[in-house]
Amino acid sequence: GDVLSNDIQLLDKLGLASAIAVFVVASSEKEGRRQEEADEHALLTAVALIKYSRAAAARMLVQLNRGEQRDTLLKLGVQHVIAQNVLKMKLLGKAAAGCFGLTTLISALFLLDDAEAEAD
Repeated sequence: GDVLSNDIQLLDKLGLASAIAVFVVASSEKEGRRQEEADEHALLTAVALIKYSRAAAARMLVQLNRGEQRDTLLKLGVQHVIAQNVLKMKLLGKAAAGCFGLTTLISALFLLDDAEAEAD
């Protein structure tokens, strides 16, 4: 179900009061306008969860495609917000500034298969 619906039973099933962490992840999109829409949906989801349980904001982790909604989430009390495009550009900047191999290392970690890592 979608937390943006009026289904209070769905929100009760989530167990926000006892959750260790609450993850809100925007769908990964390649096109700019679709990234904005996905981020807006993630923002609305976060707002709905915070409205239902104010304490959830402190335990919420939000992943966005872009960084435009970051300040709004921080004002709502969400302390952990990451934007994929911002992270990519910062890593690219670090590589260009002379920290060679950093992006290769991080890319390899993202591509690493969990089953392969557990076998080693």
